[in-house]
Amino acid sequence: MAVARQPRRKAPKRERIATHVEELKRLILARYPRARFEMAPVPEARWPALWVYADFDSALDVFDLVGDAQAEFIGEELSGVYVIPMELNGSND
Repeated sequence: MAVARQPRRKAPKRERIATHVEELKRLILARYPRARFEMAPVPEARWPALWVYADFDSALDVFDLVGDAQAEFIGEELSGVYVIPMELNGSND
């Protein structure tokens, strides 16, 4: 007699995204300890956005910090979080 296997239960999507956001924050804070964060929607965007405020060497550095984690999460979840770096010094390279 075959026994039906129970499908693995995943955490609800909202929880998985929240965990991913915390991972992104940790990665960014390791390089920019004074960074501030805000979760806010982007008009007509499909995913939530993590706005990152800090004095960056270059705003593009943020994408280098989170790129691998983002790619892995998107590959597993087919969902993601936009990371939007904002320079506190007024520049947005």
